[in-house]
This record gives sequence, structure tokens and C-alpha cells, in this order.
Amino acid sequence: MGKAALLALADRVEALTGLDREVDAQIFRTTECAPPFQYLNKLIALSWHEQEQAYFAQVSDDMRVRYEPPNYTASIDAAMTLVPEGWVMHGLSQTPDIVQEEHTGEEPLPKWSAALLRQGCAGYRNRKKFMEAFARGASNESAAIAITAAALRAIAGGEDAN
Repeated sequence: MGKAALLALADRVEALTGLDREVDAQIFRTTECAPPFQYLNKLIALSWHEQEQAYFAQVSDDMRVRYEPPNYTASIDAAMTLVPEGWVMHGLSQTPDIVQEEHTGEEPLPKWSAALLRQGCAGYRNRKKFMEAFARGASNESAAIAITAAALRAIAGGEDAN
């Protein structure tokens, strides 16, 4: 999937108001996540069923096994599995309610913010290159959504993907 599509998916994730299994499934398909370990190195193929938003493995003529994508939009652990190799969690923060209530800026403050940093980035001496090494996500609902959005932006190439 292209950068523009990944960034659009990250924007869609940030707009969520809670768990969304359809988006979880789209993330799983889009990022081409590896199948579960039970299916690796086996002659069993997972096939996607759009109507049920799940994968199925046909293990015999009369038996199939259902596999649902992880709950990226509800679980911090699942969201962290999306963080690409070479990226690290730089920060995860929650804005206190009192700060949100007293905030007078034009843009509302997100309740949750996540920032990923590309390892081995240019460093603090070159601020522009350093800032391009970030991938950020925000959500008013949960930390998992913020991390998922940041991870999708990291997969797209970070802030310099825009």
C-alpha cells in the first residue's frame, strides 16, 4: 500500500471513537501482517472473508479455523506490534482533563498523544532531520488508537512521508 493510503488510514484511525473491528481488519490487510505462528511453515493458507471480517484456514473438508486480526484499536499490546523495526516509542502522554478544559487554543488538545522515533536518526544537532524522524498519533479515546495511528505513519515513512 502506498504512503498516501497509509496516511489516510492513520487519519481514519485518529477519528475513531472507540474499538473498530472493521478498521482492525483493514490495518491487518494493509500492513500485510504475518499470519499467526500456528500457520507459519504449514501447508495451510489463510483466506480473507470480507463478510465476516476474519481469516479462515481450511484444515480439512469439513473443518475450518477462524482467525481474527488483533484489536489494534483497543489494545496497547496489539498496537505496539505495528511499530516497525527500527522505530521506538518516544513518548505516550495523556492530557489531564483540567488542561483540556482550560485550553484556549484554536485546535483542541487530544486526550492521548503517541510519538515514535526512528532509531539512528540524525540527532539533535540537525533539528529538521530530527523532526522528520518522528511519527505521531493522537486520539481523544485511547492510547491504543494514538499508538496505532503513529505506527501507521511510521510504516509510511514518518513525518517526512507527508
